[in-house]
Amino acid sequence: MNLMKLLIALVLVPSVLAVSSTKFNQLYNKRVSSDFLKIMTYNTYFLYDTKIDPSLSYEKVYTKEAFHKKLAALAEVINSVEPDVLALQEVENKAVLVELSHFLKKKYKILHYNSNDTFTGQDVALLYNKDVLRQSSKLYNNLDYKVPLIGKDGYVLYPAKPLSKGILEVELEILKSNQKIVFLVTHLKSQSGGFLSDIKRFAQANTLRHKIEEVYKTKNKRIILLGDLNDVNPTATLEILTGEAQCVYDYDPSKLVFFHDILVDYPVEKNFTYIFKKYKKSGNKSVYLGTFKSRLDFIIASPWANFEIKKKYIESAYDPSSRFPSDHLPVVAEFLIKKDSVFQEKNDKKSKKIEIIEPENEETSNIKRIEVEKDAWELNL
Repeated sequence: MNLMKLLIALVLVPSVLAVSSTKFNQLYNKRVSSDFLKIMTYNTYFLYDTKIDPSLSYEKVYTKEAFHKKLAALAEVINSVEPDVLALQEVENKAVLVELSHFLKKKYKILHYNSNDTFTGQDVALLYNKDVLRQSSKLYNNLDYKVPLIGKDGYVLYPAKPLSKGILEVELEILKSNQKIVFLVTHLKSQSGGFLSDIKRFAQANTLRHKIEEVYKTKNKRIILLGDLNDVNPTATLEILTGEAQCVYDYDPSKLVFFHDILVDYPVEKNFTYIFKKYKKSGNKSVYLGTFKSRLDFIIASPWANFEIKKKYIESAYDPSSRFPSDHLPVVAEFLIKKDSVFQEKNDKKSKKIEIIEPENEETSNIKRIEVEKDAWELNL
């Protein structure tokens, strides 16, 4: 009898362990990385080099020690996520991206071009994991792409002007599934400059929306827009980009495609990537007006993604108010990878300013993770 129990145990225990292991993985949301495409957008906050560029009106110049500390700290954040697709803003040139790549765990292909920003010289870039994706189209910078902002009465509200950072556009194919996705990366006008800057950013959003619709109608219905949009949701800027601005009383629903801000329903208390302390200055006096937590960084996707996004969050790896390694937090999303099928879906130039950046204080340079409890909503949608 004891021998029979032993034989039964030897047969059942492996199967029980297998079931337990499966339940454990499900409970703790363990996933095979190859089944999900992880995407991240990150404003690196003046990722500049150690050389003075005389062509720029304003730039930051790092000492070698400060430069390597910034690279290491940025890499620590990126490596904690290990994205397959990484969109970056506020990089000075391709050389700093190559230097950054030496600190990263994954081996990335760097897609970059020089922008038309002659004030700060900031560029955007896209890095992708060559083991997971391949480039299936040429890289477009759209530096000459421009569309006027026209009111309903036909009057031009803002003339056609291209975005100084351009619109990085490229199609990538997932090797495992043959899914092709068009990625767009940009950085819109900052809020510095008041109402006139707001109007320009609104016009840039209009140009960007036209590019999105052009890609959707002629190239690919799988689109992901990444970048620092320097505005919050809901505002006119975001309503232009998502398509909400077109939703008026007499709109034609057959011609309107809504794009989705993937973090639109993210928990309010955690839904920020930037902390801004506002002051009003007049003469020699300065009045503090408050501290604002805003999400300026976005992943916006076409309708297809509503069924493919399985996880999305803001990586709270440090306090952005410290501005080290950045004054922004990155936004991350995981998309399901599955076998593809037929897809149907009825300067003003100012005086030269150079800021020399010294290394961070040793006591404050180490990244201190913000402890944010991961709730069930974040882990498994």
